[in-house]
Amino acid sequence: MKDFQPQEFSSRDDHPYPSRAGSNPPDHRQLARRLLDQHPSFQGIDRTRAFDNPPGSSCRISLPESIGPYRVTDHIGRGAFGNVYLCREPEPPRKNVAVKVIRAGKDTDEVLARFEAEKVALKMMEHPAIARVIDAGATDDGHPYFAMEYVKGLSLTAFCIKKRLTLEERLRLFINICQGVQHAHTKAVVHRDLKPSNILVTLIDGVPQPKIIDFGLVKSLQQPLVEGTMHSQAGIALGTFEYMSPEQANPSGTDVDTRSDIYALGAILYELLTGELAFAGLRERTYMEIVRVITKDEPLLPSLRLKSVTAESSSGHASTLKTEIGTLTRCLKSDLDWVVMKTLEKDPERRYQTAQELARDIERYLAGEMVEARPPSAIYRLKKTVRRNRGLLSATVLVFLALSGGLTLYLVERGKRLASEVKIEQMIEQFRPSRIDVPAMAVDLSQDVFRLGRENVPDSRIVDLEQALAIDWIEVAKNNVMKSYFAPALAAIEKDFSEQPRVRARLLESLAMAMSKIGLSGAALPLQEKALSIRREILGNDHRDTLLSISNTGMLLKRRGNYKEAQPFYVEALEERRRVLGDDDPDTLDSINNMGILLKLQGNLVEAKALHEEALEGRRRVLGDDDSDTLASINNMGSLLIKLGKLAEAKLFFEEALERKRRVLGNDDPSTLNTISNMGRLLRCQGELDEAMRFLREALATSHRVLGDKHPDTLMVINSAGLVLVKQEKYEEAQLLLEEALETRLQVRGHDHRDTLVSINNMGYLKKCQGKPEEAKPYYEEALERRRRVLGDDDPATLGSMHNLGALYRDLGRLKEAETLAAEAVERGRANEARCLGRFIDGHSHTLAEMGRFAEAEPLAVEAWSILEGKGDATHPLTVDVIDNLVDLYRAWHEADPGAGHDKSAAKWQGKLDALEAARAAETAAAPPPAGDAVPEKGQG
Repeated sequence: MKDFQPQEFSSRDDHPYPSRAGSNPPDHRQLARRLLDQHPSFQGIDRTRAFDNPPGSSCRISLPESIGPYRVTDHIGRGAFGNVYLCREPEPPRKNVAVKVIRAGKDTDEVLARFEAEKVALKMMEHPAIARVIDAGATDDGHPYFAMEYVKGLSLTAFCIKKRLTLEERLRLFINICQGVQHAHTKAVVHRDLKPSNILVTLIDGVPQPKIIDFGLVKSLQQPLVEGTMHSQAGIALGTFEYMSPEQANPSGTDVDTRSDIYALGAILYELLTGELAFAGLRERTYMEIVRVITKDEPLLPSLRLKSVTAESSSGHASTLKTEIGTLTRCLKSDLDWVVMKTLEKDPERRYQTAQELARDIERYLAGEMVEARPPSAIYRLKKTVRRNRGLLSATVLVFLALSGGLTLYLVERGKRLASEVKIEQMIEQFRPSRIDVPAMAVDLSQDVFRLGRENVPDSRIVDLEQALAIDWIEVAKNNVMKSYFAPALAAIEKDFSEQPRVRARLLESLAMAMSKIGLSGAALPLQEKALSIRREILGNDHRDTLLSISNTGMLLKRRGNYKEAQPFYVEALEERRRVLGDDDPDTLDSINNMGILLKLQGNLVEAKALHEEALEGRRRVLGDDDSDTLASINNMGSLLIKLGKLAEAKLFFEEALERKRRVLGNDDPSTLNTISNMGRLLRCQGELDEAMRFLREALATSHRVLGDKHPDTLMVINSAGLVLVKQEKYEEAQLLLEEALETRLQVRGHDHRDTLVSINNMGYLKKCQGKPEEAKPYYEEALERRRRVLGDDDPATLGSMHNLGALYRDLGRLKEAETLAAEAVERGRANEARCLGRFIDGHSHTLAEMGRFAEAEPLAVEAWSILEGKGDATHPLTVDVIDNLVDLYRAWHEADPGAGHDKSAAKWQGKLDALEAARAAETAAAPPPAGDAVPEKGQG
């Protein structure tokens, strides 16, 4: 008799968690503080130093007497590469120089060799906006150093704020900076780390004079072993994140040229104009998230950034420019928005190609001429002409402009609405399945928070720390995404489109679908229901968009496990699409497929098979064999045939799906990976264990590389591979994998998540298969206790644990306890129409037979067989197992009561069993595992 087995195969290609994107929510330190503060074990601990002070912030620098030939007089700064000292030249006129000593970890000979290669070009640079690099050498302890022209000034941003430079003054200062950069570029020298702190400003004859420092040093320091802010063997980028171009952020870092400096100039200009960074909060993110932001996200227009910050902040910034916020915003909204955004283009080809081009465009702005940063439309040219020639406008032109004001206002307002709509759609698009990976976010978040907590927790408190942080980090990540992104998008939809119901419905549905894809179906459902209500009202029930909303509402309910509530929506969508759109419309085929999936989940396998066959045939005919929907249908057919026990037929579909997916999508696509895993699980069921491990090892290697070690899908493959090793009786290897799955799920998902409870169950399964029932017992008992508490007594997984623990108690001879659990599983299974009711009834029958209560066991065993056969499971291994139990029951009953004719009943059922075994042998499917085996669980988030 088999123990409980939930669904083993993934039938859908729409994963709730897609390929790894490296995403990670902000505010890890704040979250770490909050989690530690909330845990009683950590009350009273001083966390200020651990969380707030940067490493070494309290350390004093001891001054060396000299660095090379230069006498040290003061320590004047610390940067990414090392410390900077104020020194005096050894020979008259003994000018002050700034000497930068590079921190440990740099290969001195390699650094100096690179500097020598750059020295000729560096010495050719003679420009008032560039601080010259004079010399290079090595300290007595082997650290490379560089001597530079000393500039006594403030950083660019500090100078602008202190001197309260106006907008025009800032732009003219920026033009001087561009001219210095242009000079260096003509000498084939790229800075690679332009930022305000590398641009010092001083007053010469009352005029601000910029001096760019560190030109040439960054390239000299670039080498394979450099750490920190440079490209290293780990692929960390060279430069400063806030001013780094997308090509620099790319781990290869091979496409950096002068246009990377143009991007940095744009980021600097953005900050000068708005007082804000183009991308704020990068330092609170993981490295891969920083790269994604720099290479994928678009910054807000400078004028919009002013509106996005607090009134106090924006007004304060405007006051430093000696203007009002409204005036500053209007200035930016003209040409400066477009000048800045042209410098910040992701594609270098779309930026200004030289610093000189950028400077000239700013000069055009200051002169009231047209800038090149955007197409000069007729209206745009007219506005420039008006600005330069206000006194020459005729009364006729003024009258025309007045009359056209209404139209202009309409166009402006319409443009604002369209811009808002596009912005919301872009926000939603960031969280499409291909662009966000919540499990990856959760892994990074848990590791970062644990690391931050570990910084101030002694070794004796590590256990307390682990307990404090033993939570479901995926839920934390999802909630963080909801708060940071989806909630603002929803607020914008409700605010900006309350008077445009059709647009509002479309955006609400897009938002609901994006939320659902990352596991927020509960929060998404009200939005989807609202979208459906709007469309029913304004479009009618027969409109294609309304039918889509009906279908999507059913899908969200299904994803939440509300199969009964989902069915009316699926039925309505299917019937109306057949009537309105026809059987061959792709939307109708979607409904046919979705209805088949729902029926399979409800246990109606015969009707589900007919629908899956119809969907597959239609998709092959209408969409072609290689379409993604067709490939999903092929996979779904294989999954359904597994449920029907037709393993040989299922294998044909999986083989076709895998061949096409490898060719069309590639081996690394999550859908391909899903089918590879399914092949491994199928082969395990067929008893082809070596072949199963071949597929699972491939899936595991790809999952580790593409998804990451701690992604739920990776852990699912680890789990499956461990179960194959159990079947191969390679128990030590199996234990390593199953323990890895359990420990990682505990770390990422917490003690009470479904996946963690599956791993606890499977550890019990391993021990039972090893013939160690006493060691299996605590795992099965823990799984049941937690499932009762977390999921409730009637959850299918809880019923499965009742069944499994009851079977184990039966093997241990604890028959009364076994019967109590088996009876409860059956009672609750009947009340909830559980899909596995037949198995539960069979388990109860088996236990009653062991107790010698044959008259009670017989009707239950026959009922179990009837249920499974009625579902179309006539040749399924579980059906065969039930018949085998019936044979054993009648034989044992015959031994107890030889004259009652139970031997004839045993012979009748033995005949059925032989026929089914022959049928299964004809399908080349393997026999079921021995009676009494526990059946493991897959575990899917």
